[in-house]
Amino acid sequence: MKLGCLSVQPFGYNMATGFVYCQSDRRARVRSAFLANLSGVGILRLIGTIFSLCFGLSLIAWASASHAQTLAEALQMGLSVSDRVEADKSSVDAAREQRNQVASQKRMRVQAELAWGDRRDTAESLDFLGRVNERTVTTPRNTVALFISQPIYTGGRLREGLRASDLRILAAEARVASSELTVMRNIATIYVDLVRARDSAKIIADSLTAVAEDVRGARARNIAGEVSITDVAQSEARQASIVAQSARAFAEVASATASFERLVGVTPDQLEADLVAPDLPKTLAEFEEAALAGNLEINQARITQAQSEAAARAAGTQRNPTISLDSSYTQRRNEAFSGSRATNASIEARLVVPLWDGGNASARVRELLASANASRLQVRDLERDVRLRANRLWADLVSARAQVTAIETQVAAAELARRGAVAEQIFGLRSTIEALNQELELRQARIAAATAKRDLYVAMIDIMALTGRAVDDSRPNSIDPRKKSALPPPGPPKPSLLEKPLITVQEFLEENDAIISRTMFELNKSLEPRQKQGPPL
Repeated sequence: MKLGCLSVQPFGYNMATGFVYCQSDRRARVRSAFLANLSGVGILRLIGTIFSLCFGLSLIAWASASHAQTLAEALQMGLSVSDRVEADKSSVDAAREQRNQVASQKRMRVQAELAWGDRRDTAESLDFLGRVNERTVTTPRNTVALFISQPIYTGGRLREGLRASDLRILAAEARVASSELTVMRNIATIYVDLVRARDSAKIIADSLTAVAEDVRGARARNIAGEVSITDVAQSEARQASIVAQSARAFAEVASATASFERLVGVTPDQLEADLVAPDLPKTLAEFEEAALAGNLEINQARITQAQSEAAARAAGTQRNPTISLDSSYTQRRNEAFSGSRATNASIEARLVVPLWDGGNASARVRELLASANASRLQVRDLERDVRLRANRLWADLVSARAQVTAIETQVAAAELARRGAVAEQIFGLRSTIEALNQELELRQARIAAATAKRDLYVAMIDIMALTGRAVDDSRPNSIDPRKKSALPPPGPPKPSLLEKPLITVQEFLEENDAIISRTMFELNKSLEPRQKQGPPL
């Protein structure tokens, strides 16, 4: 007798589903469940298991590394391979050579001239027959000349030029410090990003393994008739969701790894999981004070202001007189006459006094003073901007610290709830979806904890950067823009014994030319109204 089955079999009742089935139908359902494992959702479960295994192997490889790559090591390697930093350091060398060029103006100038040539004279005349007679005389001439010039007083041009050169060096060094700080800030940020991405990937891999066990358990209980197919579908849907999340996590790890290799130049090894917090200011007022004193943008603006002021002083020296000591020796020989020689030797002190330049120097000074005033206002604007950024960063730091504390409590509570939900599910007090939701909350809490730690350290990095410091102060090749340059000065050769007394007189006059500068300024100022009226066009 057949009743909708292959043969007459005893009937059974599934208490979980409320369906009546025969024993042969139950065996058919077992076979169908086995076939489901080989197709459809079963293949998805197999893919998820393989993905979890790949993540597990990669994480084991990270954890089994023999050496943890510290943040300090990453910063040093990043600085050593940064082309931007090296380019700015080359600009410092260029600024030093510019100073050497200015300093060479106080040195003696020696010039020699050698000339060899022939002088040809042609004369034409008419004889008594009317014929033209041409006579050419060639006279060899040799000339030897030596010229020596030593500046005695440049009207302050040399002094102000050296000051301007020193400021150019400081500006170049400030760019180096800014480049180093930018590189280190980027490296530190991508370092913590990679740590967070790896932690999130590990959390998701662990969740994928746990949910895979839940799926297998749900299938087994469904076969045994303890749960319905709905519970199995819920578990499989959650597993598929975690597989998709695993793919996103893998992409984040790959992206962060590529960025790390770009900045540091090496493949990231095992990284520090717990980074040491830098020495931060204790209060907001202390933070603002440190930011105003050490911010590199403000420092560069102050150097720019000083450069404009130095340029204005240098332009004012164009009104001052100059004194130089010139000598020459010239010898000419005329080979046409045996023993013909002309020798000239001279030594003279030359004073050049600029009396009137049409007001050009005064206009140039006013232009540069206006630029200096603009730089001064820019410094004030930057100071206000730094105060604003300091308040925002301090608020971000306080918020990040509070989030870390709160999420740690959330993780502990979610772990306890997850263990309780699993135990209650075994005794039938919790449904499958409730246990899955509890696992989801735990996974989200752990990922949020990793993200909160990352945000806290990034806030610390930004606070340190605003004060002009990096998270690691042991910078081997750094240059402090608030100090004189630390690079070895190439410099010109030392003055000779003949130059030393003249250079001493020159330096004395350059440093004590206030009376001369004031006199020439008043003279140009008295002539300037005439220049403003000018002749009629």
